[in-house]
Amino acid sequence: MWSLVTLILALADPAQYRCLTYNGHTECGYRCEATGGEMGCAQTVQGLCVTGSGHVTCWDPPEWVRAHYRERLPPAECLTRDGVTACGYHCRAHNGEVACAQSPDGVCGNSAGDLACWDPSPGLYCVEIARALPRPRCIVHDGKVACGYACEARNGALGCAATPAGRCLAEKGEVRCFDPPIPPTCEEGKPCLAGVDPRPWCPRVPER
Repeated sequence: MWSLVTLILALADPAQYRCLTYNGHTECGYRCEATGGEMGCAQTVQGLCVTGSGHVTCWDPPEWVRAHYRERLPPAECLTRDGVTACGYHCRAHNGEVACAQSPDGVCGNSAGDLACWDPSPGLYCVEIARALPRPRCIVHDGKVACGYACEARNGALGCAATPAGRCLAEKGEVRCFDPPIPPTCEEGKPCLAGVDPRPWCPRVPER
C-alpha cells in the first residue's frame, strides 16, 4: 500500500524557521518533523519534511532550481511505498522502488524491471529566469528505459539528448546523440564574465 503526500508551499502559509528539540537533540530549519526517535528539518523555505513508517524524510530542491524559479518554484511532493519515501517532482513507484526527479523540469519513467528519473543539467537553468524548460520524456525499449530530449530507440539500443537543442539519430543498430554546448550566459542573456555571475553552475566565458 502506498500513499502520495503533496505538500503545497502556499504563499499564504510560508514556512517559518524554527528549532525542534526531541529526545534531547535539537534540529533547526523549516517544516521540522519528529517520529520514532528520528527528527529532521528542511534547510530551505522550499524544502519539505514528511513522516512515515517511523522515519523522517527531509528534502530540499537543488540550489540552481531555487535560483531559477525563485518565488515561482512549483510545489514538490513526497511518495511513500513499502516504508520507503522519496521527495521531489513527478514521483513514481514501481516494483517496490520509489524515485523522484529533483527539479520540476525532470521526468521519471519505468520499464517492466527498471525505474529511472532524469533531470536537466544545472547549466540549462542559466538563460531565462523563472521559465520552465521544454518538457523531456522517457522511452522504453527492450526492457530498458531512457529519459531526456529527442529520444530514439532501435534494435535494443536507446538514447536521449541532454539538452532541448540536442538530437538523436538511430541508424545501423545504434543510437547516437549530440548536444551543442550550452552558451556562456548571465542574467537576462548577457555575456557571462568570470567572477561576475554568482551562479557557479553557469557556463562562463574564459578569462583572457
